[in-house]
Amino acid sequence: MKQAEYLATRRDEQTAEAIKALKSGDSTGAKMHENAAAGFQKKIDKLTVTEAGTERKVGNEALKGVTENTVIQQVKNLLCRTGLQVQRINTGCFVIGTGRNRRYIKTTDKGTLDFEGYDNRGRFLGIECKRPVGGHVSPEQAARINDINKKGGIAFIAHSAEEALSLLKLNNCL
Repeated sequence: MKQAEYLATRRDEQTAEAIKALKSGDSTGAKMHENAAAGFQKKIDKLTVTEAGTERKVGNEALKGVTENTVIQQVKNLLCRTGLQVQRINTGCFVIGTGRNRRYIKTTDKGTLDFEGYDNRGRFLGIECKRPVGGHVSPEQAARINDINKKGGIAFIAHSAEEALSLLKLNNCL
């Protein structure tokens, strides 16, 4: 498992470098770091371990049971410990009333991130949580993350509380 942890750390570092390059306007550097992160992810996917004489896949197999809600709860607990002024934003639509009084209420616009607020330097902060395996960012979320970063805020995608913490530190949010 140590190799899987090492590869995951390297993947997260490359992801952070890609974000940093994007913020500085270096799209070539960002693409290079994204490709490196994808390479580490492929190595994780192929990793196997022998336990009690049987070989089984680790990496993504071990993370398949982690839901987006689990990641959100982990990041929420982390944010509570940091003292950052960030709140959980629930997106979607719900119904109130019955019959002719029935109405649909839209909570937020498409692309709103899971957590939004500000960091210890007063910059806007947005965090989108995704499950480690199979979590995909919508085009609206990607556009919002890009817009926030272009305008001097900090926005990123976190697949775990550890990744969120490392990106918060990397961006001097704490």
